[in-house]
Amino acid sequence: MKKTFSVVWLIAAILVFPITSCDDGDGPENLPQSKGEETVQDIAKALESNEEISLFVEELKKIELPDINEDKLTVFAVKNDRTESASRAANLDSTSIKRHIAVGSYPKSQLTDGLVLKSVNGENLYISRKGNDVEVNGVEIEGEEMAVGNSFVYVVPKVFEKLEAPIIREDSLVVVRDLWNYEMKSFADQSWITEASLTTGYSGFSFNEITTLSDMYWDKALKAIKSGELYLKEIADMENAAGLSDTIKLDLAVIKTQMFTYYGTYISDNRACQLEEYKLWLHDLSAELPSALSNASLLLWAKVSLCTGEYEMAKVLCQQLIATNRFKLSTDAYTYEPENVWRGYEGIIPSGDGGRTPMYPLLTREIYLIRGLAEYASGVKAGLLDVTNTINAAYGKPNISGIENINISEFLFYIRNTGDMYPYYRVLKNMNYDLAYSHPNVPGFNENIHLLLPIPVSAIDEYGIQQNQGY
Repeated sequence: MKKTFSVVWLIAAILVFPITSCDDGDGPENLPQSKGEETVQDIAKALESNEEISLFVEELKKIELPDINEDKLTVFAVKNDRTESASRAANLDSTSIKRHIAVGSYPKSQLTDGLVLKSVNGENLYISRKGNDVEVNGVEIEGEEMAVGNSFVYVVPKVFEKLEAPIIREDSLVVVRDLWNYEMKSFADQSWITEASLTTGYSGFSFNEITTLSDMYWDKALKAIKSGELYLKEIADMENAAGLSDTIKLDLAVIKTQMFTYYGTYISDNRACQLEEYKLWLHDLSAELPSALSNASLLLWAKVSLCTGEYEMAKVLCQQLIATNRFKLSTDAYTYEPENVWRGYEGIIPSGDGGRTPMYPLLTREIYLIRGLAEYASGVKAGLLDVTNTINAAYGKPNISGIENINISEFLFYIRNTGDMYPYYRVLKNMNYDLAYSHPNVPGFNENIHLLLPIPVSAIDEYGIQQNQGY
């Protein structure tokens, strides 16, 4: 609605304010439309004559997309419902209607099963398809696409709900597998970046940037946990889902263990969990999983036991794993695959030739390292010497004659590709300093603060977590 001003007010304004030149571009009311806004308005104009989506079109005319410079969009227009028109109009607010606009133009032939579109407000739109029947976030498209310029428009019967993960059909386990593999690769990539930054100053990192790095890692880990837990619920009652379910459970154990060793807490079922809950959960998980996966969960348990000072438990778990005779050391420190206790995550670590190599979160060498450190910490220093010489013999290195000749930094070098080396610095800080050892040579590092990462402020507020000491 246009505003009207009195002549008196206008004269007063001229007297009070000096006359200045005005550019056409000054002021938010004169900002040019983005390409995305122009495209949306063109689509709204083209749809004006369609009475069955009139409520949607009226709301479409109101939205603003200043940051979207795309002239190729896919719009899912919601039909009016005569019996619920008022409530339907209320559901079409500025947030939900943006959920119905995807970046990119997709004819129906390209809406394939498992495709994930990105809406203009940054949400995921999950496509499922069987034959010619296509659903978006569980809502089936009616009819075929309508071309408007470079964009496409579809009609749907109701407003999409926001989904954190796709709705899984019985015949879509392969889609879940691919989505979960993508989720884990994304997490593993951030895990390696975090690890490399903390231990080597990767990409110019200094500990003055610890909050930003920690926020990035936390967000990626939390997203993966929430997705994995949703996937598990979706496939819980499906036939032939046991193998995928077990894989997701152990992958989640890897994420939660890393999260715990970095922060002293982790998130599960949308709440913060502590050590006793973690131990109980891993105990139950190791009993539930098949033997190979169960052994991997025991190694995770041993790692957390070492990091929390429960050295006897760490020793027992590692001895149990070694006694199975299933885990062999490789022939040199650079060969990881023969020692892989759980699956490797492909294409994570930059290699010297410009490519990327896998990251292995659980290695046989870690079983020996944990056992040796637990022996040392509990007063049996010769145990660490035995472990050192066992690893050296496997990797073609000479024996060490005394505990004073052990270089712990070399141990850390051995496990640099697990994505979870950094927590061992905290373990070593709590031990006697008669081992050759140094903290990360990264600018700003303070061992009294940085051995745990800062919990994001948003997570402290949401989950009622206490911030780690020093932050």
